[in-house]
Amino acid sequence: MNIVAINMAGWAENQSALSDVCSFPILQDTEEVDAWSLLGGGKDDFFLYHSDGTLAVFLPSGGKVSTKLSTPQGYANIRDTLMAME
Repeated sequence: MNIVAINMAGWAENQSALSDVCSFPILQDTEEVDAWSLLGGGKDDFFLYHSDGTLAVFLPSGGKVSTKLSTPQGYANIRDTLMAME
């Protein structure tokens, strides 16, 4: 399993707040690339892909499934979804 985060464009100075608490790569989005718009996502959305690169699950922030990692339920939701994909 590989995990990568995309930090929001314009928030490069805040990237250390995330990198200090995780061990996975953090890519920095830019206004020119605008990866979040290209993916059709937003802050705290989760895109989970199969190993062949196809989208397996999209969990939008504020959707039916909590994705807020700072809460026990949100963390469990993401963990359980990832584990079910293996």
